[in-house]
Amino acid sequence: MGTGMRAEIETMLKEYRDMRVRLVTLTSELAALTATARSTDGLVRATVNPHGNLVDLEIDERAVQRRGLAALVPSILEATGRASTEVRARARTALRGFLPEWMDDVLRADGTVDVAALLPGDPTARTGVGR
Repeated sequence: MGTGMRAEIETMLKEYRDMRVRLVTLTSELAALTATARSTDGLVRATVNPHGNLVDLEIDERAVQRRGLAALVPSILEATGRASTEVRARARTALRGFLPEWMDDVLRADGTVDVAALLPGDPTARTGVGR
């Protein structure tokens, strides 16, 4: 094996190792993501995990006493929805920094990758073959 080929392989191995480190870091960052949001009325504060699942909820006790818990359900849903939107945006931003630019079109708003967009289209759909 020549010196040029050895240098090329070493460069490729370094790039691979660097990518693995970045992927481990990204995976850790995504797993630790949370987002917190308040309802418009300020009575509810919700925190969600990277999957959008509720992990913490704070409700103004005076509002519960005055209005009852059932009346605060819309505020709870609003705060949770806002936090979920925020955590998806953070995940998307983190993924954008890791994925190559050509993959921007396959990254959904919720931070997931549209695998179908990576695959070539169905040739029979365009040509009418097999109909």
